[in-house]
Amino acid sequence: MKATFTAETLKKYALIYKAIDKTNRGYIDTDQLMEALASLNVKIDRTTVHGIVQLVDEDMNNRMDMGEFVHFLHICQNADPKDVKTVLFYAADYDYTQTVNKSKLQKILVKLGIKMSEEELQGVIESTADNEDGSLSYEMFIALMDELMQK
Repeated sequence: MKATFTAETLKKYALIYKAIDKTNRGYIDTDQLMEALASLNVKIDRTTVHGIVQLVDEDMNNRMDMGEFVHFLHICQNADPKDVKTVLFYAADYDYTQTVNKSKLQKILVKLGIKMSEEELQGVIESTADNEDGSLSYEMFIALMDELMQK
């Protein structure tokens, strides 16, 4: 099921984003995010926050625009930051379809520093995809991450 954000939720996220981006630069960096989380008494370490920011940072500029911030919040709402594989699933599922296709998998593998040829990636998808469209469900993605992280 594809996650949807109501207009009210997006408005709320935009207000939070603006409050964190006090200088109105149009982005949030890890320091600003850590300050905001600390003010809310959210106990999460800098390494974890920075890691999630890196996962959602589509343009790899070490900061979050509004869309990346919404993705960050989606991950935080759906995954325990200590559950790395679940965080990776929600990071890979940037279009909120609850599936990970070949393109999404490739992006997350690159961010993890896992090198895989196009042929290897296609083989992985063909052997693990459990949806008719060739994508991975949460369960299959977790199983694949278990396998890849053991190597």
